[in-house]
Amino acid sequence: MIVRRLRDKKNWSQELLATIAGLSLRTIQRVEAGNNASMETLKSLSAVFDVDISILTEEITVIDKNSASWKAEPWIVRFFLLDVKRRTHMVYLEYG
Repeated sequence: MIVRRLRDKKNWSQELLATIAGLSLRTIQRVEAGNNASMETLKSLSAVFDVDISILTEEITVIDKNSASWKAEPWIVRFFLLDVKRRTHMVYLEYG
């Protein structure tokens, strides 16, 4: 997930990010696991990382080459995506 990648770039632990962002450790864990994030959480994280909120909410495609849906894809699709190895998640906005 993008939050984890941003955190890893800074060599921060989840605990340190939680402290700096004023969030709970559990909130950081949930966001990194791909769970919904509140607008307040996203604002805090975007301020800490100095990025636009849209960066935190962009959709990233996940390709699981062990899944049945991957194996059901035509061979030509699998061929062109053969070297894609990155697995990430998507953060959803939660309004409320």
